[in-house]
Amino acid sequence: MFNTTSFVSFQGTTCTSGWAFASADSLASATAILFDTLFPLSAQQLIDCSSGFENYGCSGGLASNGLEYIYYHEGIAQAKDYPYTGKVSEIDMIDVAANDGPMAVGFHVPDNFHLYKSGVYQNDSCSTSGSEVTHFALITGYGITVDNVRYWIVKNSWGKLWGMEGYFWIELSKNVCGIMNCPTYPVVHDL
Repeated sequence: MFNTTSFVSFQGTTCTSGWAFASADSLASATAILFDTLFPLSAQQLIDCSSGFENYGCSGGLASNGLEYIYYHEGIAQAKDYPYTGKVSEIDMIDVAANDGPMAVGFHVPDNFHLYKSGVYQNDSCSTSGSEVTHFALITGYGITVDNVRYWIVKNSWGKLWGMEGYFWIELSKNVCGIMNCPTYPVVHDL
C-alpha cells in the first residue's frame, strides 16, 4: 500500500473546490494502487480548465465531470507542475506569457466585438462562462496603457484588416468574456 502521509489536500475557505480535489485525488489514488507510486494531480487544472464539462471553477462542480475532463484530455498535470492557488487566476498567467510563450485561449465573442478597431477592449456584461466559448485566439504578450489599464495582447485569426492589423488588446485581470477560463500552452523540453 502507498504512503498517504503527504497526500493531504487543503482547499482553503475562498474556493469551493472539493469536487476538483476529489477528481484529482481519486485518479492519483487509483494510479498509486496500480503502480505503487503516488503522483498528486492538479486540482487547479480542473478548476481552471474543466468548465466545458459543466464545472464552475471555485463555484463548484462534480467529481465525475472532472474525471470526464481528464479522460477526454488524455490526462492531467501533476500538482507540482500546476499548483493549487485556490482561485481562478488570470494574474498568474502573466508569468506564463513572460516566460513560456504564447497561450491559446477560448472566449465568448459578443456582438460588438466584431466592430473592434483599437484600444483596450472592455466589456463588463460579456459572459465569462466557460460553456459559452465561441472563438479561440492566441495571447502573445501583455502591456499597460498610460492610464494604467493592463491588457493582454492577442493575435486573432480574422486577417490583418480586422482590429489592429489582426491583433486586439483585452483588459487583463477581469477575465473579460471568459478569456482566461482555460489558457493552454505547450511546455517544450530540450532533448
